[in-house]
Amino acid sequence: MIDPSQFLDSTLLAAVIAAAAALVASFVAAFSTAMAPLIVRWLDRGRSKKIVLEELDDLARHCNATIEVLNNIDPNLGLPARMHFDKARMFETGLIFDNDIARSVPASLRRRFVNIRLVVRNLDRELVDFVDFFYGKSIRSQEEFTGRLTYQIEKFEYAATRLAWEIASIRGDSVERYPDRPKHIVYHDGPYQ
Repeated sequence: MIDPSQFLDSTLLAAVIAAAAALVASFVAAFSTAMAPLIVRWLDRGRSKKIVLEELDDLARHCNATIEVLNNIDPNLGLPARMHFDKARMFETGLIFDNDIARSVPASLRRRFVNIRLVVRNLDRELVDFVDFFYGKSIRSQEEFTGRLTYQIEKFEYAATRLAWEIASIRGDSVERYPDRPKHIVYHDGPYQ
């Protein structure tokens, strides 16, 4: 049997072990330093996905509550208070319009995220047009109001369905076919000016 002490004295053995430990420690430190941004980005994406899902869920609840209010409006009783429409607005100050959140969304979801932004922005702009049209200085007909109200309800129903579809899809749930957009065009009454 060979005695290790014949080849190495204890001081040299301790130095070799210390050097190996230092090499392992420096490798772990270098690996951790190199991987830290990736780990942080991975954690941020997980958090941003959760934030996005919560925001989409809030927007879907808002759409459903607005649909309920709009369905309860009776045009036979006159023009409802403007506050009902003002509360239905979806301002571009929500988290889905935050560019830092948008950048942290995983690349695979970014295009869909931008499309959701457009749906929300367009819905708000159409609602503003609706309110400006009926609460302006001129009187509008009940028939015209009913038609425009029906259009707004359809748009909110589409947004609610689209948001529910996106939420399910992002969560990885099985989803049916993508929801169809309303295909109506709204015309202001009267000839071209």
